Amino acid sequence: MTAFAWAGIVLGPLALLDLALASATLRQRAPRIARDQSGAVRGPLAWVLAALIRGYQLVWSPRSAGACRFDPSCSVYALSAVRLHGGVRGGLLAGWRLLRCQPLSRGGYDPVPVESARGAWRS
Repeated sequence: MTAFAWAGIVLGPLALLDLALASATLRQRAPRIARDQSGAVRGPLAWVLAALIRGYQLVWSPRSAGACRFDPSCSVYALSAVRLHGGVRGGLLAGWRLLRCQPLSRGGYDPVPVESARGAWRS
C-alpha cells in the first residue's frame, strides 16, 4: 500500500468522527461528548490541527509579528475556526483564509463565520 492509501485509512475515520462531533445534532443531544467546557469541538482531527497551529504560534509567529494584513491574524483565525467548527470545516475555513492572504488582497477585519440557529453563515 502507498502512503496515500494509509493516510486515507487513518484520516478518513478521524474526519468522519470530527464531523459528527461538530454537528449541531450531537451538540444538542450530547453536549458533553461533542464539546468541552469552553465550547471547543472535541474531535481528534480538531485536536491535531489545534496543536499544529499552537506550535506554529509558539515557534514561528513571534518572528513575523505584525506582518499579517488581516485582523485577526491568520493563525488566530485558524485556531478559532478549528475550535469552533471542528477539524474538517475549520481546516477548510483556515485554508481558504491562507489562500486569500497574498499581496493582492486588501486584508482588513475578517472574523470567523458563525452558524446561526437556522444554519446560515454569518460573519
